[in-house]
Amino acid sequence: MSKNYIDRYEYRKNMPNGFHCAAVQGGHFSHVLFDSEPVEITGADGKKETKIKEKYGFVLAVPFDNDKLKMRETEHRKYTCSKEDYEFLKSVADEITEQPVYVTFLPNAWATSRDNNGVWYQYVSDTLKRFDGKPLTPKK
Repeated sequence: MSKNYIDRYEYRKNMPNGFHCAAVQGGHFSHVLFDSEPVEITGADGKKETKIKEKYGFVLAVPFDNDKLKMRETEHRKYTCSKEDYEFLKSVADEITEQPVYVTFLPNAWATSRDNNGVWYQYVSDTLKRFDGKPLTPKK
């Protein structure tokens, strides 16, 4: 909850530490993503310096019913994740690519990319589960 908010959530007394309300999305794992972009930062002394901002993520393919065209299409949903999650997902990508999976994400944490190419949702770390129940084992 943001600072200076009044908490009127009905179940606020039963919120254990670390619990976050989240949403679950099912789809087929597509691929992992890495992007970097230069960002200009102005320091306290007014001096500008350029730093590289890194963004890690992955993509799920989900079915989308297009009522206008009366057909089911593929929609790609992008999720941001930490560098550690990215490295883990990259190590298991061969075994889960095109496989049905579930992920948990924060429904109120999203952003558009710098080129306005869709919405990025925030992945909750360590929540990707295979639909078939098999464990995710990273390659060594």
